[in-house]
Amino acid sequence: MFITNSSILLILSLICITANANQGLVGQSCVHKGKEGVCKSIIHCEKPCAKAEERLSPCDPSRRGIVCCPNPRNVEPISAKKCQEYKERVCSVHFVGNTPGRLTKNKVYFCAANTEAVIMNGENAALNEFPHMALVGYIKDNITNFVCGGSLISHYFVLTAAHCLRPVRLGNVTHVRLGEHDESKTDETNHEDFDVVERIPHENYTARSFYYDIGLLKLGKKVVFNPRLRPLCLPEINTFGSRLIAAGWGHNGTNTRSEVLSKVSLEVFDHNKCSKENEPFSQLRRGINEETQFCAGSTTASNNTCKGDSGGPLVHIHPHYNCTYVIEGITSFGGKCVNDSRSIGAYTRVSYFVEWIENIVWPNILEP
Repeated sequence: MFITNSSILLILSLICITANANQGLVGQSCVHKGKEGVCKSIIHCEKPCAKAEERLSPCDPSRRGIVCCPNPRNVEPISAKKCQEYKERVCSVHFVGNTPGRLTKNKVYFCAANTEAVIMNGENAALNEFPHMALVGYIKDNITNFVCGGSLISHYFVLTAAHCLRPVRLGNVTHVRLGEHDESKTDETNHEDFDVVERIPHENYTARSFYYDIGLLKLGKKVVFNPRLRPLCLPEINTFGSRLIAAGWGHNGTNTRSEVLSKVSLEVFDHNKCSKENEPFSQLRRGINEETQFCAGSTTASNNTCKGDSGGPLVHIHPHYNCTYVIEGITSFGGKCVNDSRSIGAYTRVSYFVEWIENIVWPNILEP
């Protein structure tokens, strides 16, 4: 078969017409559920991927995969911009369609559990419900000990309590485990251990007090995110609701750590209540600092974090992004671990330290 010059010109013309038609659609303004947006391929949409009842409006029914993508939120802090980026990891890209040869790329929403349901009593977390959770590990006499928790906040950093960086009798933290759920089952999750190459306590922290109890662990290699292993977000403002969710592998009223990741809903108390429960003592000489600390727990039950939960997060669902958490507190001290009628613990207020975290984790906004 011979191809003439006129045939080549006809083919090129058809390609140009198709390309121009597509270009004429992509980039046009549109409206979805009252919100202004831009027509884009769904795999490039800033909103990761909606639940079934929140499907994005197609810009043109004849063009599959081109949707009205809501305009991204206008955020300034680097941590908020990173949150916008990381929340995309709640989605997986798949090929969809039943017609052979006409498969279309689409984003599939993946959320491990109904995280919007706040529990009132402690219970086991669902598998992959808290994809940011970290176990902070120490090796002593060739035995691995996990005595603290932490939160993945970027490709290279885990946020935890400063007092977890070098526990008494254990020495420096040596590694972090991500993706764990039930420590008694080796084949349940594809957890991964990371060497710690740098331990960074806040410069104002001292082992003799509970003030500035916040620290960062830099990992030796990049964490590869996926829907089941991804960071949580730092707070954008210094305000949150009356309840937060705590998760960890700490003691559950016994002398041993829980093998399964647990969660509990905690009430947040005002400063007066917090101060009354934490009168000044040797490690808290000035009492609770309202700017950098707050209290949470229960006045009617023993619901709280416990030994082994130190460094772990207090979180809530992000108000704008599906299946994404915001960390508000880091487990610091206090809180009864026994079956008592009440339990109130103290937590580091993360919002106060956002700039400090950003300057270390995203210096010059160079981290990928």
